[in-house]
Amino acid sequence: MVRYLINRPIAVIMVYLAMLLLGIYSVFFIPVSLLPDIDAPEVTVKADYPGKLAKEIEQSVTAPLRFQLQQVGNLESLESETRDNEAVISLRFKYGTNGERIFFDVNEKVDLAMSTIPREVSRPRVIRASLSDLPVFNVNITYKDTAAKAKQLLELSQLTRFVLQKRLEQLPEVAFADASGFIQPEIRITPNQAKLDALGISYAEIAEALNNAMYDLGSIRFKQGQMVFDVTFESSIVKPEDIGNVLLSVSGRVFNLNELVTIETLPRTQQGTFLLNGKPGVNLAILKTSNGKVSELKQSVINLLDQFRTDYPELEFSITNDQSYILNLSIGNLRNSLILGLILAIGVMFLFMGSYRSPLLMAVTIPVSLVISMFFFHILGLSVNIISLAGLILGVGMMIDNSIVVIDNINQWQKQNIPFEEAVVKGTNEVVTPLLSSMLTTCSVFLPLIFLSGIAGEMFYDQAVAVSIGLIVSFWVSITLMPTLYFNLHQFKKIESARPIVNLKQPFLRGHFFVERHKGLILSLSFALVLGLPIIFKGMDKQQIPSLSHNELMARITWGNNVSFDENLKNMLKLESNLKPFARQIAAYVGRQQFLLIKGFEQEEGETILYIELKKGINIDQTTNAIQLLVKQMASNARVSFTYPETAFDRIFPNSGYTLIAKFYPGKNTGSISKETIQKMKAMLLELNESQMSITSSDSTEQIALRIIPERLLLYQVDLESVINAVSMELGTMQLSQLNFEQQTLPISYGNKVKKLTELIDQTRIRNSQGIQVPIKELIDVQFIKAPRTIKADGTGVYVPLYINTTDDNAENVVEKLKSSKSASDTYTLGVEGEYFKSRNTMAELLVVLLVSVMLLYFILAAQFESAWQPLVVLIELPIDFSLALLALWLFGGSINLMSLIGLVVMGGIVINDSILKIDTINRLLKNGMGIDEAIEKAGIRRVKAIVMTSATTILAMLPILFGTDIGSELQQPMAITIMGGMFLGTMVSLFIVPLLYKLLFGIFSINKNKMG
Repeated sequence: MVRYLINRPIAVIMVYLAMLLLGIYSVFFIPVSLLPDIDAPEVTVKADYPGKLAKEIEQSVTAPLRFQLQQVGNLESLESETRDNEAVISLRFKYGTNGERIFFDVNEKVDLAMSTIPREVSRPRVIRASLSDLPVFNVNITYKDTAAKAKQLLELSQLTRFVLQKRLEQLPEVAFADASGFIQPEIRITPNQAKLDALGISYAEIAEALNNAMYDLGSIRFKQGQMVFDVTFESSIVKPEDIGNVLLSVSGRVFNLNELVTIETLPRTQQGTFLLNGKPGVNLAILKTSNGKVSELKQSVINLLDQFRTDYPELEFSITNDQSYILNLSIGNLRNSLILGLILAIGVMFLFMGSYRSPLLMAVTIPVSLVISMFFFHILGLSVNIISLAGLILGVGMMIDNSIVVIDNINQWQKQNIPFEEAVVKGTNEVVTPLLSSMLTTCSVFLPLIFLSGIAGEMFYDQAVAVSIGLIVSFWVSITLMPTLYFNLHQFKKIESARPIVNLKQPFLRGHFFVERHKGLILSLSFALVLGLPIIFKGMDKQQIPSLSHNELMARITWGNNVSFDENLKNMLKLESNLKPFARQIAAYVGRQQFLLIKGFEQEEGETILYIELKKGINIDQTTNAIQLLVKQMASNARVSFTYPETAFDRIFPNSGYTLIAKFYPGKNTGSISKETIQKMKAMLLELNESQMSITSSDSTEQIALRIIPERLLLYQVDLESVINAVSMELGTMQLSQLNFEQQTLPISYGNKVKKLTELIDQTRIRNSQGIQVPIKELIDVQFIKAPRTIKADGTGVYVPLYINTTDDNAENVVEKLKSSKSASDTYTLGVEGEYFKSRNTMAELLVVLLVSVMLLYFILAAQFESAWQPLVVLIELPIDFSLALLALWLFGGSINLMSLIGLVVMGGIVINDSILKIDTINRLLKNGMGIDEAIEKAGIRRVKAIVMTSATTILAMLPILFGTDIGSELQQPMAITIMGGMFLGTMVSLFIVPLLYKLLFGIFSINKNKMG
């Protein structure tokens, strides 16, 4: 095949030009996103029931919904969280389940549940979640004037909702702009109580007059001759101003409603808001379409914001929490790695070969491989994301390696004084099998990873396919385009003997003879490293991603139980002013938020989430200490917790944050789990190892229970509805009706300014059936009770959680203690889950996957070498290389994380490639009749240049990352240390220890073969 191709250069070049054209064209259609577009089987059902307590919502809304939703197929877990005014039910399904089908089934079950929940509850919202629901960035809209009034903020909300948000969502790259911080309008009717009392007008009469004026009788079909007409009854109220013209007849006199009450369109009573640097505004979380590109999305939004600034000069537009930088860094690192790798590969090849033509071929073939890979990305439906890029970076490393091997082997054959064409053909054909074997062995490491359960398997699919594409394209380019170009660029030139600037023959021979003299010691150390790999792995720190230096911080502040939104807002404004010396930008999500898709903002009126972008040079620890001190000064019982803004990595590897979660389910005849039971369990668990354990339980809140005394109602001749209406009006407002006006529904509320409870009890009076004013304090009894802030439940039922953080070593003891502590007299049922069990299951799966990978590796190598024992050389070498790489990582203070594991795989793939080539060369020399010692020595001399060039190129390409200070370099430094340390030490293993292992096993199996003979 090679001879045929090198003599048809135009055909070969035309084919590759066609592939290049397709690759370049495909680039414009490949989506660029933070994460793969995985159909995440997760659905959230949200139900609102304003004015109702958590306990009532749990019984009347959440429980019926749970009962129906449990019947959806392929359900993996169901969790509900009910709090005052609302309930949220989260459903997770098995991966691989059709997301559209799930969404349809869940909606069907919600419709079935509607007949069993109160009629006044609006249909719950069903939200289909996706891993790509991580906002690319947030757009903040505020007034430039810090003293914006309530009506101005209402206008801002209206403008954003009906104009700005819709214009953003019209951009083709924007899937959805999730919003929070809106102020909702309402029509508020405030009674002139003195005038109403004087005229004897009650709330019921005003409500009746208003409802009569807002009648909606539909239409009547009327036929007149040959014509048909629809006759409609038009309401007298079509806009807010019409409400004041409603007529009331009192004792023969007719009054307009605006003569008796004050009617205003005002902002509704707020339960939450959004602040940017102390200024109230609206926050829009921008979500990308699955087939859009992050760079195009950001540029489109920036252009539109520039247009907004021109159209609305009084408004200020800004971007915070920009997540696109991670993808930009990944693409930038790939580009830099490619350019730097090419330059260094050319330089290294020039040093070791003394020729400039051969190295320049790499400047052509490697970009060709990369562009053609993009074509296959498009065909297979892959997107460019941080997962597939990691696979492509590995592919680029193997592209450089394959090119070096082919060129070096052709040069080896040139030195044997055979015709040039024959040297190219034989030099290429000789390495086809080992390169194919190397490609398959690397794929065999990645492909089994797609069988991991859950999100990990879905994620590794992208990486495994990306690696396979890169390796396959690299292989074909190396054995087709590379020899064709090499032959046709050199055949008209005089073939000169290579004069390398650096000669490796003598240093290699000295090392080879040293190893031969001390082979017993070196073999002992090698087997010690093999046995020590599990110990090294277990002893090192483990993280999901490397520890990075951050200039952003998230703080969740809970000011205490029953803290109002107004108090929360006052505290936050004070806190923000004190944090200005630390922060360049502060975004505060105060109280309840209105996001539909974005998670993590489920909070009460007294809670706040702060996003802080630090000034340059400000330390994270310094800022957290300042926040804790300031918060404690303002509220001694406040609680503060800190995290970093959620990134794409957090979505890939989610963590509940709790080692164990103990769930206590009440028995059939038990209403609830007592507080004493939970406290007793906490104290008992802390006895195990208090220093290594933290335990928290769900919060409770204080509620005021007004008990109406029935006998007093009869005594004073007051009806129940009058008492409830009076209390509702005095505590705030109650909704009379609603008006559809200008694309929105405006509630019409009626009531006085909010009174304190003591004022309500002492001052409020109710007119009885005889027209006598009765003090309300004679009719009600006031009690203060404790109730859970949230009611949690799963598929089994309602439970009380106990959140436990401890070490993995102590977790098993905690589980045993929980199980053994339950006596026969206890009425509760116990369930335990958490990250401890998830990580244990993942490790078990990884061990199985590792076993499958090793077996595949063995089968592939055995097929190539036609030997059952030669693959053992490579299988023994791998743990030696991994141990040495991990030792290098440990010496530099690194940890085992995603990036260092990728580094191990990259290093292992390249080192195995070198060893496969060396073993293949030894086998060829043995077939030619050489003795084992001579074959090992000759193979070492022939392959030392390619092995050292590959290692030197890879190590030098990592140097800029190692000394970089940007976040991209920080992220990849563990990978760089692992690759550099592993390649340097692994090269020594390939050059000297692999031949030693080969010779040892060759002797053992030769003796056994002779005995059997």
